[in-house]
Amino acid sequence: SSHVQWYWQKSNGEFHLYNDMMNEIFEKLYVHWKLYDEPSEFETPLLSSLIEDLSATYKIDLANNRQTNTRTSHSRLIARRLTHTSSDNRHWFYFDNDIGWIRYEQQAENQIEQAFQCYRSGQGSFTVDIRLPGRSDTHQFNFLKGQQRIKSTTMTANIKRE
Repeated sequence: SSHVQWYWQKSNGEFHLYNDMMNEIFEKLYVHWKLYDEPSEFETPLLSSLIEDLSATYKIDLANNRQTNTRTSHSRLIARRLTHTSSDNRHWFYFDNDIGWIRYEQQAENQIEQAFQCYRSGQGSFTVDIRLPGRSDTHQFNFLKGQQRIKSTTMTANIKRE
């Protein structure tokens, strides 16, 4: 199967995946623009960036593939890409005592799954340190125990793959 992912271009030219919520918003508005001739420009909700450690809103121009910071007027390229997912692709979850099982953002899932596949194939360790997108702290994943630990604290959470 395949689905669409939205990316923004960093200053170094690399493309960075938007989070799941923004992907959903972008794609919905893209479809409405293409199919129903609705406006190709919209403003995002407040987004925080770890890089600048600031929150900002952005004007998105789908027709010209641009994201412009409404405060600084800095503009970046955005891209819509079709991605293919294999049918054996699994989802990753962590357990929150108040809420229950919560699915990781897709970008985090991809990192966790990649590390898990390395471990499973004998190429990697059963523990791996991952800095999750949108987080400043490093998480240690232990695939044998089925746990993640925030390295700067003693907080652990159970994890599962399905």
